[in-house]
This record gives sequence, structure tokens and C-alpha cells, in this order.
Amino acid sequence: MRKIIFLLTGLLLSSPALAEYRAYQLVIVNETTGSEKRILSTFDHIQYRGYFGLAPGEQVFYEKSWMCYGNTSYHKPICPPPPELPPATGQKTNSRNRTRTHS
Repeated sequence: MRKIIFLLTGLLLSSPALAEYRAYQLVIVNETTGSEKRILSTFDHIQYRGYFGLAPGEQVFYEKSWMCYGNTSYHKPICPPPPELPPATGQKTNSRNRTRTHS
């Protein structure tokens, strides 16, 4: 009886599982027509080609990826990419990168 109570207590107090996945922005280029389209997928460029296949003359390229939290069950949309950071200019201001001066 104690084992059952202990097991039930453990199940009730345990934290729920968290899911995460990687999203990819891919570019599909048709070399014969010169057209290109960008798509969001949970497949990388190699998996996408193997799963969906490509039309003759098409190639798929990896453009960028990011992490999404949650899951894609019930055909939920893929999370949007994070905002782009401005390009770094000058010296970094992170405290780890500061030079020490000796007196």
C-alpha cells in the first residue's frame, strides 16, 4: 500500500514534460526557371529532400534555423524566427572580453 501511495504522489508532483524542436528556413531553387521559394519546416535540407522529394531541376538549400519550444502536434504552426540582431561593430562590451589594466 505504501508503494502505491509513494508512486501516486511521485506522479502527481512530477513536472510535466517539456518539448522543443528545431525549425528550418529552406530555399528551394528551380535552376531551369530561375524561381525560388522559401519554406519553414521541421526537416533540415537533407531530410526535406528525402521525405518530400524535389521536381527535376530543383535543389534545396539551408538558409537558417532556430529553436522552438512546445510541440507541433495537431498541425500547430511552426514558431516564427527570432528577430535579427544588428551586425556587431567595434569592440565587444561583454565584461568577459574587457582587458585588465595593471598598475
